[in-house]
Amino acid sequence: MDTRLFYGKRQGRSYIPPESRDEDCFDSDDSDLDKTYVPERELQQYEKLIGFSLQWQNLLVLIYNSLQFFSCSQSGDSSSSEENCDESDEVVSPCVPNTEQIVEPEVGDNHPQAQCPSRCNVPKLNLLWKRKTVKSVFPSPVWTGEIPPSTEVFSPLTYFKKIFEPRIIDYVIQQTNLYSKKCDVADAFSVNSTEIEQFIGIVFYVSLIAIPGNRRYWNKKCDVKQVSDVITLRKWEKIKRFLHFSDNTQQHSAPDRLFKVRMVSEMLRKNLSKIPIEEHLAVYEQIVPFKGHSSLKQYNPKKPKKWGFYSGPFNQPSHLPNVNASGNVVLRLAERIPKYKNHKLFHDNWFCSPELQVELVKCGIHSLGTVQLNRVRNNKMPSDAEMKKQGRGTSVESTASVSGYDLILVNWQDNRCASLLGTFSGTHPESQVARYDKKQSNTSK
Repeated sequence: MDTRLFYGKRQGRSYIPPESRDEDCFDSDDSDLDKTYVPERELQQYEKLIGFSLQWQNLLVLIYNSLQFFSCSQSGDSSSSEENCDESDEVVSPCVPNTEQIVEPEVGDNHPQAQCPSRCNVPKLNLLWKRKTVKSVFPSPVWTGEIPPSTEVFSPLTYFKKIFEPRIIDYVIQQTNLYSKKCDVADAFSVNSTEIEQFIGIVFYVSLIAIPGNRRYWNKKCDVKQVSDVITLRKWEKIKRFLHFSDNTQQHSAPDRLFKVRMVSEMLRKNLSKIPIEEHLAVYEQIVPFKGHSSLKQYNPKKPKKWGFYSGPFNQPSHLPNVNASGNVVLRLAERIPKYKNHKLFHDNWFCSPELQVELVKCGIHSLGTVQLNRVRNNKMPSDAEMKKQGRGTSVESTASVSGYDLILVNWQDNRCASLLGTFSGTHPESQVARYDKKQSNTSK
């Protein structure tokens, strides 16, 4: 191997933004970028180093796409520069790399996908905020939807079978038996619908009643009859070994990292979508902790559960606007919410941005959530130190108007300063609640 690949002339430093952070979508400081960076030359060095092994080719594609991003953002085209994006509120032409368009697998009601635009193509709002010295009460929009009355309460097993309907169970049986025959032709192993339902039920039970080690549920000392009396240990381990949700021999045109469970997840999603939608809804992310060997595993040091599953980036459908990486998730999930019924949607600061809330309120969906102030331009809100000096319970309110809709920004001091952005609620009406005061060692208001 040529040692000059490792000890050659040092190249300029380049910055590749992580996928999990979308604050970069609103920052225009690209001083760290090396203007002399040549993606093609670096790509050739990567090719020599990794030798085109199958495992490293996926990494090479990811690195190459990242380098293509910077090649596009550093071009001389004025429509793709960060400075012009900051000065205009309109969506500029996307800087799409010269690659083939990704096509999603034909499962469910998926819409045509568009290429992920670069951060300079996210429409940014230059808002004119007005500080309100006299805080007013914003009338809450009246919800015009309805929930069908429940005439009967069914058993848990009935609700389970409404979600895991027979066609899903039959599909799992077909794929599991097919995979078991491919692994061992001489083995006469097969499953039926009752055994699959028992297996899924035990998985639910084990997730609630945790014992270290699966085999201990069948141990006579533990004596967990809800498991041991339902299915034998040998049958359980056989199903766990051969359980399958897709045919490995089928070709998948799109790089879907969840293609092995995509069919079942889409069928479950359709059944869950039949549940009536209430007035108040919430969007929140959750990490499934996992430390085993999987290509879907990702490390996030800022989360309580640092290792979890991550399915990779998702291309925004062409019929939906692009607000930012996290806000696009909310727009996709909000597609099934009835429009112009004045639903109230709540989310945290990972999703919240003025651009997202404007797109939601245009569809008659009002939203409220905590927000990072660096996503709100020209906010001119007091700093955390100033809010802390004024004491707990202090609030500051500002409003801005976009296309006839009001955006309400509130800074509220509790133990820490919290910033909230919404389209239907401000600081009023206020009420008093009992709180524990550490300094006075008693309950205060």
